[in-house]
Amino acid sequence: MTRTPSVFAALVCLPSLAMAQSLTLQAVQAVPLTAQIGAALQSSTVPAGPLAAVGQVAANAATLGGATGVELAWQSHAASSALSVEITARCDAVGFVVGQSTAPTSDFLVSLAAPFAGAAQVVLEKEAAGVSWAPVPVTRIDVGNDGSEELTEQLVGNPPPVPITLGPVPVLVRCTLGAQLNGPGSVLGRVRLRIVPRDTLVAPWGNGCGGIGLALAPRFDGGLESVYQPTLLELGVRVYGLAAQPLPLGAIQGFPCLLLPRPDLVVLAAPWSQEVLPIPAAARPLTLFVQAVALAPEGLAVSPSSLVFAF
Repeated sequence: MTRTPSVFAALVCLPSLAMAQSLTLQAVQAVPLTAQIGAALQSSTVPAGPLAAVGQVAANAATLGGATGVELAWQSHAASSALSVEITARCDAVGFVVGQSTAPTSDFLVSLAAPFAGAAQVVLEKEAAGVSWAPVPVTRIDVGNDGSEELTEQLVGNPPPVPITLGPVPVLVRCTLGAQLNGPGSVLGRVRLRIVPRDTLVAPWGNGCGGIGLALAPRFDGGLESVYQPTLLELGVRVYGLAAQPLPLGAIQGFPCLLLPRPDLVVLAAPWSQEVLPIPAAARPLTLFVQAVALAPEGLAVSPSSLVFAF
């Protein structure tokens, strides 16, 4: 189907829906952390229930011969273009006295929701490191909290993204983590999940010149978010095109500057400004070429170009 630049009239006249994604993280049960070396013993507890967006609880024990400790840390973040959670259990010990530190295997429940239903995907990652004599840290994730774990410590590498529908009905994700160390060294277990939109993809398409950037991120409300990143404080423009129409703009320090998109829509870009281009369902499927241009001291600089697929 042939599209004309008039498509942009519909895009820019439709306001982006105000989206308030929600993400909550809670400990399913209290998590007792213990560290012991010789007669020295210390314990701390992560209480059951909702956790702050960022937190850390630790227990440490020491004698004249050495020290051992355990730490459980987490962070979560909700934004218009991504939701993320990371939980880490770490045990460390130094010295000549054999100690023990434990973060027992425990469950954490993540609840994800958005005001309007939309296609999303969950990117799952795990990390395990440490001395060979320590038990392998437990690192598991169950998307949907249905008893079927998509990620486990036995899995080699990380699984493919898990598709979900993010909407008013919360999606639950269970994360299970645990680590233990008996002796010197360290051991670390970490689980990480990132939820991003699934109906819009951004792919790099061409190089830039002059050092400026344009960061693009699909949003859960269907819009395309961009942040203009100049080298200094150069004023620029965002260029959106429904097709490629390469235009040489000269060269900076020997590197050719090529504007790739056909300039169907050109929007002024203040330094480090953020802009959202709505892409409603009625305009999909849609392919966009996107790039920024700035007036630099050496001439016209361009950011790397991107190709956006809106399904």
